[in-house]
Order: sequence, then C-alpha cells, then structure tokens
Amino acid sequence: MMKLLHIPILITLFATSAFGQAASNKNYKLGIKTAINLSSLQGTELKNPSLRFGYSAGAYYRQELSKKYHFQAELLGNFKGSHFKNGDGEYNSIATFYVDFPLLLARELGSEDKMILLGPQIGFLGLSSMYLVRNSKSHTNDVGLRPMAIDACLAYQQVGVVAGWQLGVKYGLLNINKDLFFEDINPPTGNGGTIYSLSLELGLIF
Repeated sequence: MMKLLHIPILITLFATSAFGQAASNKNYKLGIKTAINLSSLQGTELKNPSLRFGYSAGAYYRQELSKKYHFQAELLGNFKGSHFKNGDGEYNSIATFYVDFPLLLARELGSEDKMILLGPQIGFLGLSSMYLVRNSKSHTNDVGLRPMAIDACLAYQQVGVVAGWQLGVKYGLLNINKDLFFEDINPPTGNGGTIYSLSLELGLIF
C-alpha cells in the first residue's frame, strides 16, 4: 500500500513540471487536481455497504472544442472502497486503489468559468484489500475484483484565475465482481452477485 502512495504523488509532480513549462493559453489548460471522496460498493454480492473516506490526486488537460464546449481528460491515482455495517468477525471494510482516466465533455453554463462535465471513466485496479477490523492489518490483499472498471461521471466545475473546484458523482457501469469469496467469513460471499462502485467527490483544480 505504501508503494501505491507514490503513484498519485508522481502523477502530481509530473503535472507540476509540465504545468511550469506550458500551463495554459486561450485554447487549453494543463493543471493539477486533488480531491476527497466518499465511496461505497453497491450491488447484491456485498451486504450492508456504507461510505468510506478516500482521496485522489493527479493531472488534467482541458482543450477548447468550440465556443461553449471543451474536452477534459484526467489522470488520477484514486484511493476508494467501502465500509460495511457488519458484526464482529465479519468483513468490515474494503480498500481499493485505481489509476483512473476520466474522459469528459464539458459545456459552459452561461460563462466560461462554470461548466457541467459528463463522460466515462476507465479505471485500472492496482490493489484491493479486505479488513475485518478497520484501520488494522488487512485480512487479504486480493479481494477478487475485475482488473478494469468503467464508470459514468457527472460533475459541476467552476474555474478561476489560479484555482477552481469540482463537485461530482461517479457510478459503475460494469459489474466488477470477478470471483469475490471470503472463506468462513460472514455475511456469506461467493454468490456471483453484482458489485458496482459509487463515489461522491469534491476536488480542487489548479
């Protein structure tokens, strides 16, 4: 897990270097994005999901397409997952790390500093861990999720001269359950049920 912490840091450092060389002009902008999130794993396979706190960091590139429309691509290291309201000795939390690539179409709302963004996000799983007790040693570091996820993204973004902010929601379009099964751990798993990710994000863009 500690090695994975380096990935969003490296992405951000790369963006900082590029930002210093060619930050923006009238038609495009290259910058840095950091965000906090509340996420959970929905569906029929996992019982009693609740929200888990996470965060992401990385870079974005926004290109003007026309007077009102822009294309925005992001590269993010994203820590998310889900807590569960289960009992003692039952699975209590799942933590995941993804490298995410949101590909978003942005439309200005009245003025060029306010935008609505919509599009898919492709995510590649780096690690998934299950915990019987929160903030303790993981019980397993291979939960049995598919290596790739695709989410639908909807966000509102307001930009400024130096910084801006973004508020968005992301929901999984694909069932990411590959072969999840926690042997001798309740609630029972290995049922072949569905798992879909859900996350609410609040980010800063520079």
